[in-house]
Amino acid sequence: MINVHASAELIMKGKTNINTFECDFHSATSRDFHFQEKDIKDNRIVLEEAELYFDIDSCECSIELISKDLASALNARQFPHIVIDLQEIQLNQSNKLKSMTVSVEMSGESLEYQIIPKKIIRNNEGMLLVKGLLEIDMRDYKIKPPNKMLGLIKVEPLVVVEYVINFNKSNS
Repeated sequence: MINVHASAELIMKGKTNINTFECDFHSATSRDFHFQEKDIKDNRIVLEEAELYFDIDSCECSIELISKDLASALNARQFPHIVIDLQEIQLNQSNKLKSMTVSVEMSGESLEYQIIPKKIIRNNEGMLLVKGLLEIDMRDYKIKPPNKMLGLIKVEPLVVVEYVINFNKSNS
């Protein structure tokens, strides 16, 4: 059995009609999850309970007004986290990471994505670092993009989520 622990960082990049902004959701960690070599079938590893929780209230944006408005738009009081559920890892013929299936939950809505990492780094201690980008339209989550000053400053609905996920073998 292979026990794995994941941690991640998430940065949401967006634009207003005036400027650009970045919101850092800091780090999130998963509970340990595991799989067995026999779970690798057809170059796929199906994961269970591999969820990463990002606290919306701890989000810090490069434009301070956006932090509060984004938390409000994401309905943080009712849904305090962005949840990324790592569902499946697809491997190539050499058993190297090719892509991942993830579910992203925001504001009570959940959508599934097939993501292809832009960069994969493996070290000798069994750690795997996966970096990439995911384009998300807030309207797909029924989120109304924030606006300020009676609508003079509007956030565009399309955001780019930059992710870094660390997979580490755990001792448990």
